[in-house]
Amino acid sequence: MRRACLIALAAFLLAFILITTACLTYEVPGGPSTETCPAITEVTSVLVLLPPGVTVKGKNSYRLTDPDALGRLTAFVNQRREAAAIDADTAPYPKLRAIFYNGYKILAVFGPGPDVFYFQCGRQRGTRHATQSELEQFRHLIEAPAN
Repeated sequence: MRRACLIALAAFLLAFILITTACLTYEVPGGPSTETCPAITEVTSVLVLLPPGVTVKGKNSYRLTDPDALGRLTAFVNQRREAAAIDADTAPYPKLRAIFYNGYKILAVFGPGPDVFYFQCGRQRGTRHATQSELEQFRHLIEAPAN
């Protein structure tokens, strides 16, 4: 009985790993290992989601709507939208995220990880290397507006 449970558990874990790995990657049929999402245009707002525990409970997000700030942030992200396909070694989904909107439509998600930027547009997801200077610049571009 115990052996049957162990075999069932091993089969479940193997299936879970295979499914999880398949969900974390995307492939471009006949394409290269990197993919560039289309340029982000017509941004009406950016929702910034902060990592859990860095702010007072219930204050873990804010929305950027200033056209000048949106333009600077969008230009920064558009210059860094080429991303390598996600694989098993990819850093987890970032806890700090900037979600770009046109009205209610999500255009893209962009966020930092350890030495990487994560980028998603539609079903395409990937990462690219980020320097410390780029990471600091991104954090500056998404600072909360003064009230």
